[in-house]
Amino acid sequence: MKILYITPYIPYPLNSGGNQAFFTLTNLVRQKHDLSVLLYAHSSKEKENVEKLKQLWPDVTFYVYEGARPTIDTEENEMKRAIERMTWKDRKACNMFSYFQNSMKRKIKRRVRKVGMEQASAPSVDFVKSHSTLFLGTDDLFPEFCSYVKEVAAKGFDAIQVEFYDYLPLVLFLPKEARKVFVHHELRFVRNTNEMDLFKEVTPSDMLLFAKEKAQELYYLSAFDAVVTLTKIDKDILSEYIPADKIYVSPAITQTVSLEHKTFSPASDLVFVGSGAHFPNADAMVWFCKEVYPILKNKFKKAPKVNIVGQWSSFLKSGLQKACPEVHFPGFVDDLQAFLNGKISIVPIRIGSGMRMKILDSVFAATPIVTTSKGCEGLPMIDGENCLIADDADSFAEAVSRMQDDVQLQERLAVAAQHSKTNMLNEQELLELRLAVYQK
Repeated sequence: MKILYITPYIPYPLNSGGNQAFFTLTNLVRQKHDLSVLLYAHSSKEKENVEKLKQLWPDVTFYVYEGARPTIDTEENEMKRAIERMTWKDRKACNMFSYFQNSMKRKIKRRVRKVGMEQASAPSVDFVKSHSTLFLGTDDLFPEFCSYVKEVAAKGFDAIQVEFYDYLPLVLFLPKEARKVFVHHELRFVRNTNEMDLFKEVTPSDMLLFAKEKAQELYYLSAFDAVVTLTKIDKDILSEYIPADKIYVSPAITQTVSLEHKTFSPASDLVFVGSGAHFPNADAMVWFCKEVYPILKNKFKKAPKVNIVGQWSSFLKSGLQKACPEVHFPGFVDDLQAFLNGKISIVPIRIGSGMRMKILDSVFAATPIVTTSKGCEGLPMIDGENCLIADDADSFAEAVSRMQDDVQLQERLAVAAQHSKTNMLNEQELLELRLAVYQK
C-alpha cells in the first residue's frame, strides 16, 4: 500500500514523547508499506535533522517544504522605507528616535520576562490561562504550504495520514479518492476543558471561543475516513460526537531499547521527564514546586532533590528554582533509563489527553512512580498495585513522602509495573493494530 504521512514536527532527534511515538511506529510501518513523509523544515537545524532521518530511512520518500512563512507588510516596515528616502539630517533624527524606541522595547521585554518568572514561580491560575491552547493559533497553514500539501497529496496515494492537531485542517486539501486517516495524539477540546478548570475566571467570551474551537475540531475530524486515538478513554469521549466505527485505538510504541530489563535500586531523589515547551509539563512542575513541595517540606520534613530532565527556558528554570531551590536541571541525558533508575518518578500532570510516554520510560527503568490520574490516563496503572496515584497537593505530597520512607513499597510497585509491562507494550501487537486500520 502506498501511504503518505504528514506531520508538523521533525521526528528526530527523539527528544520528546511525540517524536518518540511517531518515529518508532513509522520505523516499523515502513517495513510493511511503501511509505512517504511530508515535513516542513522551518530552520537549518531542522533541515539537518531531516537529512539524518533520510539516512535512517533510506526506503522512505521525503517531501520537505522549506519555504519561509509569508511576511506581513507592517506599519513598521513602511516607516523604515520612508526613512530611507529622507535626507541624511532627517534620517539621523529619525534614527535617534528609533534608538530610544528600541531601548524602550528592550526594557519592556525585560519586564515581560520578569513577570514570566514570577508567574512560573506562583500557583497563579493566570499562568495557565496565559498559556492555554484555547487562545493558540497556528501559523504553518498559509496558502503556499497548503498548496504544496495539495500538490504532494495528489501523487496517487492509497492512504494519507495526518498527525497532530496543528495539521487537522489539512483534510480540506486532500484528494477525495484517497483514504484519509488522522492520528489524534491529544483531544484539543479535552485539553481546553482541563485548562479552563484551572482558570481564575472563565468569561463568557472564553466559553464562546471554547464552543467554536470544539465545533471546528469535530467538523474536521468528521471529514476523515478514520480517526486514531492513543487510548480507549479518548475513543469513548470522541464516540459521543462522531461514529464509533470510524475511531480506532492504536497506542504509541516506545523505543525497543526500553524493553531491556532494569534492576530496582532504592530511591530518595525525585525525577520528572519532559520539556517545558509542552505546557502541561510546565504546569505540572509549577504546581508541584509551588503547591506540593512546601507541604512535603513543612509537614513531612522532607526536602528531596528534584531533577527535571529535558529542555526548559531560562525564565521557567529561574521561576521554579525560586519556588523550590532543590530543583535541578540536568538537561538531556544520554541514557535516560540509567538516570531514572534509583529515583522516584513524579508525574504531576493535570492537563491533556492521550498517553504519557514518561510513564512507560519509568516503568522500563524500574522506577517507582507517583502520578496523578491524568498522568497515567490510558495505561494499566493501579493505585497501590504498581504506582501511587494522587490528585490534590496534600495527597500527592503524602504519596511522595510515603514512597520515600518505604523502600519495600518502592520495590514492590516498581517490580509489579515491570511485570505488567506486556499489557502496556507489545511491539508486534501494537503494530498490528495500526496495520489493521490501513487494511480496513
